Amino acid sequence: MALLERFERFLDDVIPPSEEVLLAVQRAEGLLRAGDTRGALRLAEGALESAPGHLRASLVRAEALRALGAPADALVVLDEAARGRAVPTRVLARMAELAARVGDEWRALSLEAHARARLRGGRDRVVAERLVDAARALLSRGAVASGLRMARGATLADPSLGDPWLLLGRDALGRGEPGLARRALERARPGLDATDGRSNRAAGELAWALGERSLAALYLRRAWLLGEDTAGALVAVLSQDPDRAALDRVLADLDTESAPLARALVAVGRGESDAREAFEGVPGNGLPDAVWGYALALALTAAPGVAERWARECPDRPGSDGVQALGAARLHLSRGEPQEALGAFTVALGVEATREAARRGLRAHLTEAWGGRLPALLEGLSALLGGASLETASRGLQGLRRGLDEPLRVVLLGEFSAGKSTILNALVGAEVSPMGVLPTTARVHWLRFGDPSARVITVRGAVLETTLTVAERSLGDPDGDPVDHVEVTLPLPRLGRLELLDTPGFNAGEPEHERAVRRSFELADVALWLFDARQAGRHSELEPLREARARGLPVFGVLNKIDQCPPEALPLVLRQLQEGFRGLCPVVAAVAAREALRDPGGAPGWSSLQALVDGHLVARREAWKQHRAAGRARALLGEVQADLEGRRAKDTARRAAAEALGERLGKLREALLGSARELRREVGLGLREQLRSLQEGGAPEALVSDAVAEVGWRARERALASLSEPLRETERLAATLGLVASGARPLATAAVVPWLDLAVAEGVRDAQLPAAQAARADALAHFAPGDPFGALETAAEEALEGPRDRSLEALEVALEVALEALGGYSPPEVPALPEEAPP
Repeated sequence: MALLERFERFLDDVIPPSEEVLLAVQRAEGLLRAGDTRGALRLAEGALESAPGHLRASLVRAEALRALGAPADALVVLDEAARGRAVPTRVLARMAELAARVGDEWRALSLEAHARARLRGGRDRVVAERLVDAARALLSRGAVASGLRMARGATLADPSLGDPWLLLGRDALGRGEPGLARRALERARPGLDATDGRSNRAAGELAWALGERSLAALYLRRAWLLGEDTAGALVAVLSQDPDRAALDRVLADLDTESAPLARALVAVGRGESDAREAFEGVPGNGLPDAVWGYALALALTAAPGVAERWARECPDRPGSDGVQALGAARLHLSRGEPQEALGAFTVALGVEATREAARRGLRAHLTEAWGGRLPALLEGLSALLGGASLETASRGLQGLRRGLDEPLRVVLLGEFSAGKSTILNALVGAEVSPMGVLPTTARVHWLRFGDPSARVITVRGAVLETTLTVAERSLGDPDGDPVDHVEVTLPLPRLGRLELLDTPGFNAGEPEHERAVRRSFELADVALWLFDARQAGRHSELEPLREARARGLPVFGVLNKIDQCPPEALPLVLRQLQEGFRGLCPVVAAVAAREALRDPGGAPGWSSLQALVDGHLVARREAWKQHRAAGRARALLGEVQADLEGRRAKDTARRAAAEALGERLGKLREALLGSARELRREVGLGLREQLRSLQEGGAPEALVSDAVAEVGWRARERALASLSEPLRETERLAATLGLVASGARPLATAAVVPWLDLAVAEGVRDAQLPAAQAARADALAHFAPGDPFGALETAAEEALEGPRDRSLEALEVALEVALEALGGYSPPEVPALPEEAPP
C-alpha cells in the first residue's frame, strides 16, 4: 500500500471528522437499530462521501447492506475500511460471517483465526455470536468441516454461549456418537437464551433425538410459546410420555397450522384412530422438519402406504429414498422377483430411517424362502456372497449345492489291516481289490458309477486322466504336486446309489497317507470306522475319531473279523467299544467281511450291515446329504463372518484415521496462520534493521536485494521447521488413508510453502523497501494461494462419510437367517448294536 494512503488512514483514526459527519453517523446508527435499513444506508453513504474510509460509517453501511441481503457488497465495504488499519475484533468476526455467507470458506476461517488470536484467550459474546452465524452459513452451504470448525471457534470465544454447542451436538449425533452429543447438550443448556425460539427449538430437537423426553418437552414447549411452530414435535414428544394431562393441555391450546397433524399423531400413537384415516389428509410437505422422522416412522409401522405417499411427495427429505425402496421390495416380492426385491432391501438398509424396517422385511422374506429349503438357501446365499466379492465362499456354497444331487458318499476308515478293502468288496458285490484296481496301501480311492476309467487328482487340483493300471501306482504329478485322491469309475449298479471312499490305514507309519485320509473327511457324507475284533478299541484310534467328529463327519463303528474272535469274548469286546467309543463312534454292526465275500447270506452279521446301509444310510440319502452340507456351510459361513469382522475393523480404523486427520488439519491451519503472522512480523522488523544500515552506508540496490532474499529465506525456513512435527503427523494420517504418497512431503511443498512465501512478501512490503523491491513484494502479496488444506479436508470428509457397502448389511442379515436355518438339519438316528453277541 502506498505511504500516502497509510498516512491518510492514520489521520482518519487520529483526527476526528467534522461534526456533521459524526452526527450523520449517529443518526444512521439510530435508524439501523429502529429497523429503517435503507434510511441508515443513505446516511452512511453520505457520511462516507464527506469522510472516505471513516470506520464507523463503513460499519453502518456494511450492516445495512447485510440486512438488505447483500453480504458480498457488505464484505467489500469492510475490506475497504480494514485496509491499512487494525480493525476491532468484532469487525473481524463480522467479516468472517460475511465471507461464510458468500461461500469463501478459507477467507472466513482465516478471519475467524485472526479474531480469536486478537482475543488472546479472553471472552467476547458478540464475537462468539457472529462466529455462530458464520458456522450456520457454512453448514447451510454444505461446508460441514469448515462450519464445525467455526462453531468450535465460537465456543472458544465464549464457552458459555449455548448455540455453538448445539451445532456440535447435532453433528456428533449424526456421526453416531450420542455420548458426545449428550455432553454438548449439557454444555449448551446453561447458555441458552430463554427468549430465543430458534435456540430452544434446536435444543428440544437434539434432546428428543437423544431420548431426553423431559428436556425435549421443556425446550420445545418454550419454543412453541415464543412463536416457533413446534407443535408437531412437541406433541410427538408428549405422546410418548405417560402424562396424558400435559399432552391434552397442549392439544387444547393448539391453534397453529400444525394442530391437525399434532392431533392425528396423538390419535395414532394412542391407538384411537386408524393411521391411514388419520393421515389421509396430511400431505408430506405439510410435515415440519422436526416431526418428519417421527411421523414417517409411525406411518411405516401403522400405514406403510401413507409413508410411501409422503416419500413420493417429498423425495428429497430424509428417509424418503428408503421408504420408496421398501415399497419397491414389497412390489417385487408380490411379483415373484426375489433378486429385484433383495436389491431394493439393500437400498433401504442404507437409509437410517428405514434400516430396521428393512432388516425386519428382509429377515421375514429370507426366513420364508429358505426355511426347510436347503438348496434354495445355498443358491441364494451363494449369489449374495458373489455380489459382496466373496467369490471363494460363493464357489464353496455352489459346490455344496451340487453335492446335494449326488449319491451318498461313505468313507471307510480304520487302522492298517482292519479289513476296509474286504468290506468295500463285499458292499459293492464284486472283488474290486483283488483285481488290482484299488491298492489300499497308497492313496484315497473314490469309487463312483460309470464306464471303467481312472483319474488322478492332485493336491493343487490338477487332473490326470489315466488307466486303471496307472492309477494302481497312484503316482504324483511330475512337478512334485502330491496326489490327493484317485477317482475310479466302474459300471457296478451299487455305485449308482452309494459312492465309496477306500483309504489307507491309520497307524501304518506313513504320515503322507494319514494326511490323505484326513483330507477325505471333507469329501464324505458319512464314515464307517472298521474295528478289528482281535484288537478293538486301541488308544491310537481315539485321535482320528475325535478329529473326524470335530469336522462334523458322522462316524459309525463296524466290528469286523468277528470270525477270528473267540465267541465267548465277543460280548465283552462289544461292551468295551460301546462304553469307550459311544460319544465318538457308536457301533452299529459286527460282521465277518471275509466270509461275506464267499457267502453274503450266511456270513455272521452281514445282513444286518446291509440293512443298515440300505435302510438307514442310502434310503435317507437326502437327510444325510443335507446334514453334512449344512455343517460344512456353517463352517464356511463362520469364515465369512470372520472376514466381515475384519472388513468392519478396517472400516472403523479408516474412519478413525479420517476423523483424526480432520482434527489435525484444523490445528495445522491455525498453526500455519500463526506462523504466517509471526513470519510477516519477523521479516518486516528484520529488514527494517538491515535496510537502515545498508542505506546509511550507500549500499547498491543489488546488495539490498540480496539482503531481502537472505532475510526472507532464513525466516521462512525457521517457520517451516516450527511446523515440521504437525506436518509429519498430518502427512502420516493422509498416507494411512491413501490420500498422499508416504514420504512425499506434499503438504510442505504444495500447500504450506506458498502461504509462507506470501507472509514473507507481506513482511517485505511492510518494511517499506525502495521502489524496485516494493514492486516485486506487491506482486507477490497480491498472489493469493488457495486453501492449503481444503482438498485434504474434503478427502477426509469423504473418507469419514463415504457410503458403506450396503450389500454387506444385506449379507449380514442373510447370514443370521442362514445360520438359524442351518442349525435345523440334524442327522437321522441310527440304532446302535445291542451289547450281546450278534447271530
